[in-house]
Amino acid sequence: MMRNLKYTFLYVIPMVSIIAIMCIAKLSLITVLAVFGIISVAKILLSIDDNNHSAEVTDALVNKKIFDRFLYMSTPIVYGIGIYYLYTIETVLLQAYELVGLLSVAIIFSANSNNKFFSLNNEMSIISILHALILVGIYLTFGGYVLAVLCMTVLVSMILLETINHIVDYGLRRSYNYEKYDRVTLMHSWKYINEIGQILLYELTMHSDHHYTTNIKYQMLDNHQESRQLPLEYPGSMLSGKVPPIFV
Repeated sequence: MMRNLKYTFLYVIPMVSIIAIMCIAKLSLITVLAVFGIISVAKILLSIDDNNHSAEVTDALVNKKIFDRFLYMSTPIVYGIGIYYLYTIETVLLQAYELVGLLSVAIIFSANSNNKFFSLNNEMSIISILHALILVGIYLTFGGYVLAVLCMTVLVSMILLETINHIVDYGLRRSYNYEKYDRVTLMHSWKYINEIGQILLYELTMHSDHHYTTNIKYQMLDNHQESRQLPLEYPGSMLSGKVPPIFV
């Protein structure tokens, strides 16, 4: 039972973002401090559990719908936070530091970027049209200023997402033979084994197994000893990745 409920902690970052919006004058930066400060320190201090699921546990996990519900519930939560964020920007006269602090809402957008609200077979043309309609709707509802802030927030979110994509695949190459690349193996992406990071990011830190076996659900991803481990946890790797001499 506790193994199932541990994923309720993945809502910690959205909850912190809500607090940041509600207490904007004093706590607008709390999301950044939580992710790059408190959570990072906790990841370092806690011991690493690199044990994989037993065969019995794996069989129990594969068909449990509760894990799908944890994942799908994050979508309306994130969209709700986004609407609350836009409403706050429109109705509250923000100081510059408060506005910069609230851009940290981009953290939850990047963390949930793989959850599609609506996709129609995930065709990019349909998604692009949908995004354009959303932007038009935001402009008509909230005005140009709010739309501009949203675009800045999306830009920050994209930078965070691409930074994660960079660090988890950095420097690992596949051989190119006979007009095609070799099959992706456990050695072609970086992992970071830590219970907190695994929960808060839907097991994204098990990146090696995610690439190696792409058709399994997040709660079933396993650690493999032959895959490569990042020297720092995700926030630390993201920061050092912006300074190439340190990251290399």
